[in-house]
This record gives sequence, structure tokens and C-alpha cells, in this order.
Amino acid sequence: MATGDGRYLTLAELKGWGLDIDPSTNLPNDSEMGKAIARAEAQWEQLCGCRFDQQTYILVAPSIVFVDSNGWMRLTALEGGPVTAVTAVKTMNVFFGESVWTDITWDATNGILLPAATTPPRPNSWDVLIKPTPPLMCASVGQLYAKWTYTAGYVTTPDALKAHIARLAWWVWKLTREAPLGIVKNPLLGLVDIPLSIPPDIKADSIFWSRGGS
Repeated sequence: MATGDGRYLTLAELKGWGLDIDPSTNLPNDSEMGKAIARAEAQWEQLCGCRFDQQTYILVAPSIVFVDSNGWMRLTALEGGPVTAVTAVKTMNVFFGESVWTDITWDATNGILLPAATTPPRPNSWDVLIKPTPPLMCASVGQLYAKWTYTAGYVTTPDALKAHIARLAWWVWKLTREAPLGIVKNPLLGLVDIPLSIPPDIKADSIFWSRGGS
């Protein structure tokens, strides 16, 4: 990863998106553009509620866990999406007074249902269904605690996601460069206010990428 590159967007890609020059051209403000990428990626993840680069999260707590009447345990990821693999699950049924974690096993072929890694992610892209063996008793939300190790995110950043990050990074860079105090001095009109909130079109796009759970 070159200096200034982000997790989803490279510095060269941002230059190619916003400037009519060779993306490999070194510019005096490369450092500021790199910072704009980092800031934009953080803002996008905050808007959407999770990360999208491929990561493995080790023994973290799901946002939701329960066991339905058919014996399937549903876990909803908190940190990243879409979920692509699950390697470990531990549970503790506090409703029945359990105080130690129990390792859960399942049939790797027929005992797990993973979401499809679509672009953008679907509302259930954070949900996983597991059929434990031996089976668990039905448990509602709040009765069963869990920790799991799972992998989530895209191996290669989708072009659609890069476009959203580029749009936001360009806005951040232009705002920092041309209106660092939120205003622009205009000799004819006086001070011109610049909106400091994220542009509404970017917020609208983030809805389709926001962390969900069916």
C-alpha cells in the first residue's frame, strides 16, 4: 500500500477520479489528499455502521443472537460485512444460569447458511444461521450470550464502493483546501457560508450500504 492510500481507495484512484492528469503524477498536496481519503473512509464507515474490507474478527460479541423454534441459531455481525465465513462460536445461556462458555459445533455443509456477498450488501448480509450439533434449546434475544470468530468484507473493493469513497474524499479535500473555516471570502458578496455536513446525496447512497439484520 502506497503512502496516502486508504483501505478502499488509493491516492492514484482519487486523482484519476477528480483531476484531469496522469494519476501517477506527484502533487504538492498529495499528503492532504491522502488525509482526505482516510477521513472519508472513516466517515463512510460511521454512516454505514461497519467496515467493508476483509477482516477476521476473533471471539467478538454479535449484535443479536437467538435460537428459533427449528433449532437454528441466528447471529448478526456488528463489526464488518458481508459475512463470508464463521470458524468458531461459543455460547452461554444466562437464562438457565450458565456461567461458562460452551463451544458450538455444526455440520460444515448442511449446518450453516451464509449470506451472499452482493454489491451493495443486502439487509441480511450481516446475518448467519447455524444449526448446532448437538442442538440448542430455543432461546430468545437476551437469554443467550455468544462470542464468535467470523470473516467479513470484500476481498476486492467493489467499484461502486470506490465511487462513493472518491465522491466523499473529494468533498473533504475541497472543503479542507478551499474552506478550512467553513467560509469562503468573496470580494463581491462578502463571506460565503459553506455547508459543513456531509452532502445529502452521499448520505442517501450510504443507506444502501448501512449495516442491517433481518
